[in-house]
Amino acid sequence: MTNLFSNQLNTLWLCLLQTQANKLKELSKVEQIIAFLDQVHWIAWGIAVFTVIALAVSAVAILSGNLDKIFSFVLKYFSKSEIELRDQQLSALRQDLLAQMQTNTAKRLSDSLHNLVKVDLQKEEQLYQVGRQKDTLVKIPPSPLQTLQNFVQRKVSLNQAGKEKKLVPSAESTYSLFYRHDVGKRLLIIGEPGAGKTTELLAVTQQLVEEAIKDESKPIPLIFELSSWQPGTSLTNWLEMQFNQSYGVSKKIVRQLVERLLEQSQLLLLLDGLDELGYTKQTECVEFLEHFLDKYRTLPIIVCCRREEYEQGGKQLRQLNSAIHIRAVAK
Repeated sequence: MTNLFSNQLNTLWLCLLQTQANKLKELSKVEQIIAFLDQVHWIAWGIAVFTVIALAVSAVAILSGNLDKIFSFVLKYFSKSEIELRDQQLSALRQDLLAQMQTNTAKRLSDSLHNLVKVDLQKEEQLYQVGRQKDTLVKIPPSPLQTLQNFVQRKVSLNQAGKEKKLVPSAESTYSLFYRHDVGKRLLIIGEPGAGKTTELLAVTQQLVEEAIKDESKPIPLIFELSSWQPGTSLTNWLEMQFNQSYGVSKKIVRQLVERLLEQSQLLLLLDGLDELGYTKQTECVEFLEHFLDKYRTLPIIVCCRREEYEQGGKQLRQLNSAIHIRAVAK
């Protein structure tokens, strides 16, 4: 009797399941999902709550400008693709990066037109290009009833003082100027097309690389092309992409590497190609650079750009401490 009752229950249960399956077959995939969630309420509520929280966090991040930080946090703590960067790996990466720079810089210098055709370079230090000027003594007229002519003369002298140009002695190299106390390892190199500014950057880079090879306490000098920067991209994220794409650093450790190098000021940024962005992107890039350099105040950097494009861009790199204008002088 018991077995008969059990068999009848099983038959009834199978019939119900078959009926439910037939109903689901008649529904579309979306309707099947909705029907399933309707039967399992806690899953539906979980998805709804997660969606609301995600949207709220995203809105706060966008409004506060911290979207990059939150994204980095999620990748750092929830991504299983990253591995811990050990000191031994860091040392090996340093040697590899310096070896790449040594080879690439030597090749680019040997291919440079300025090594094939002898050209003398004249360098002018122009502090006003980075929003700085030397203290200038201004004489105030003894009487407020000064003539218009005196007023105009005084105004012109102030403008001229604000755009003071100082010829850099030929004996003083860009390398030594970069290390000068008042420059503080933050320098802008500008010049006309073909004047030799990129070649000058490469010459300085070669010295910096040799210095870093001999002394492990020195930062790693690396050249990056700003022409690859895209609007809205933080400089930290852009650097991570460049380390991976240009220098072959694995995605599994690149974030940790960049963070450590920046925090310890062990990266010497050599940025070329700012003028290749176009005025709109250039202006935005300069703003991002300014915030970035304000955050990492001891980070050494050299930026190379065409003079006209830099001046027409309208935004100055005021986190830099000096600028030199390079001009080719025919013999």
